[in-house]
Amino acid sequence: MRFNPIRDLSEQEIKDKLLYLLRQSVSRMMVSDVPIGVLLSGGLDSSTVLALMNEVSPGNIRTFTIGFEEISFDESDYARILAKHFMSYHHEFRIRPHQLIEYIPKVVRALDEPFGDSAVVIVNFLHTMTSRHVKVVLGGEGGDELFAGYQHIIAHKFADLAKRFSPILVDNILRPLVNRLPVAYDYFSFEFKAKKFISGLNFSELERNQVWLGSYPPAEQSKLFSQDMQVLTKGINPFDPIYEITGSVKSSDLIAQILMTDISLYLPGDILTLVDRASMSTSLECRVPFLDQELVEFAINIPTHLKLKERLRSIS
Repeated sequence: MRFNPIRDLSEQEIKDKLLYLLRQSVSRMMVSDVPIGVLLSGGLDSSTVLALMNEVSPGNIRTFTIGFEEISFDESDYARILAKHFMSYHHEFRIRPHQLIEYIPKVVRALDEPFGDSAVVIVNFLHTMTSRHVKVVLGGEGGDELFAGYQHIIAHKFADLAKRFSPILVDNILRPLVNRLPVAYDYFSFEFKAKKFISGLNFSELERNQVWLGSYPPAEQSKLFSQDMQVLTKGINPFDPIYEITGSVKSSDLIAQILMTDISLYLPGDILTLVDRASMSTSLECRVPFLDQELVEFAINIPTHLKLKERLRSIS
C-alpha cells in the first residue's frame, strides 16, 4: 500500500465520503440469517458501529460488553450509557480474577501456538458469553490503526519535545527518575506510560514506535532467548520489517509511515489474530466494518493532520 494523501477533496467532503463508506460497510455486514449484535467497549470505534447499525435497524440492536471489578480497567459505564441512548438490548458480563485464571487453559488450546497478547483471555470470555445470545457480531477493530487512535501516535509528539533536551539530561536525570517510579497496577497508569515512553527515546522514530507497542525491547529479548535461539537469530535486525513497509509508503510523513506499520504488522499479527482465535473457538462470527476494502483504501489516504486535528487540540 502507498500513501497518496487526498488533495482534491475539502475537509467536509472527506468527512461526508468517509461517513458514506462507513454506513455502506455497516449496512452490508448486518446482512445475516441469524440474530446479530455488536461488541460494545464504550470507545469511539464500537460506538460508531452501534450508531450506524441503529440507523439500519433502530432500537433493535443487541449490545454486549464486559465489566471488571478493578475500576481503572472498567469501561462498562460508557457502554451502558450508549446502550441506553440507542435503546439496544444490552448484555453486560462481569468477570472476576479467578474466572480469568480458569479460562487460561481453554484459551491456550484455542491458540494452537504462542501468542503474546494476554487480552485474548478476556476477549475469549466475552465471546463465549456473547455466543449464547447471537452467532454474529460486529466489532470496532481497525479504527485505531486507520485513524491514529492509539496513544503511542501522540507520544511521538512528546518524544520530539524530549529530543530538544540534552541527552545527558535525559539519560542521567529523566530516565533514572522515571525508572524509580513505584509500580502501579492501574490500567495504563502514569508509571506504566512514563516507563514505556522513556524506553523508546534512544531509538529512531520508527523503531521506538515498535518498542512502545511491544513488551520487550531488543536488549531484553536477548536475555530471554536460549543460547540456541541467540545463535539462530544472530545478525537478524528485528526492525527490518518496518523499514520494508515504510519503504513502500513513498512518503516522508512520519505518522503515515507509523500508521502503515500498525496496519501491516500490529493489526493482522495481534488484533485480528486475537479476534479470530477467540471468536472461532466460541462459534462466534466477528465482522469488522472498519476493514471494508473500499473504506480502508480511502481512509489510509486521508491526510494525517486531519486524523490528529482534534487530538492535538486537546493537548495543546
